[in-house]
Amino acid sequence: MKKKIIMTTLGLLLVLALAACGSTKETADSKTPSAAGSQEPTAAPSQDQQTAAPEEKAQAEVTPGTDAAGESENDAQTASFQNFTTTDLDGNEVTQEIFAGADLTMMNVWATFCDPCIREMPELGELSTDYKDKNVQIIGVAFDTLNQDMSIYQEQVDLAKEIAEKTGANYLHLIPSADLLQAGLMDIVGVPTTFFFDKDGNQVGEPVVGSKNKEVWASIIDERLAMLK
Repeated sequence: MKKKIIMTTLGLLLVLALAACGSTKETADSKTPSAAGSQEPTAAPSQDQQTAAPEEKAQAEVTPGTDAAGESENDAQTASFQNFTTTDLDGNEVTQEIFAGADLTMMNVWATFCDPCIREMPELGELSTDYKDKNVQIIGVAFDTLNQDMSIYQEQVDLAKEIAEKTGANYLHLIPSADLLQAGLMDIVGVPTTFFFDKDGNQVGEPVVGSKNKEVWASIIDERLAMLK
């Protein structure tokens, strides 16, 4: 029953996300990788992407969940960002313990067809390096890496890995498991959407909707770090 509810919700989310994606794609830079991942991305986001509103964000043509990242042992408990299991793009298991590795974790939910998502990834890669000494880590969630039957969409996983490599977003990228969806990812209205967490998996501040440039993200990260004190 829980799986059916998740799949139904994902279907509705897909419809909303597809509608959100349209206006963004019409103005996308032609050098940004498409779903085929054949072109190099533009390093810096344009002005409208820096202030992207929910209705301007590109969507997730996805249906997260999977055999490896689907219903887990945690389903016997209430799924939350403090209690989840998923896998990374290489199939390695990841749990809520990932948050313990940093004082602040920035979780950026993106999709392979989302131009604003891809355009901000080079600078997210730079921020990941810049803030390492401040004990901040960035994690990506590739939202469109699953089929509607909750199985891994390997072709999309391979594409997500290719995009991450091309953009220099060399931080950890996860598959959105049923646990993560129930924890809060089902509530997003489009991508990119970014969450912040402390080392115990508690959310720090509200999610940030839309892509930003490096300067804006640095300011937001500093604000969230200050909230931990």
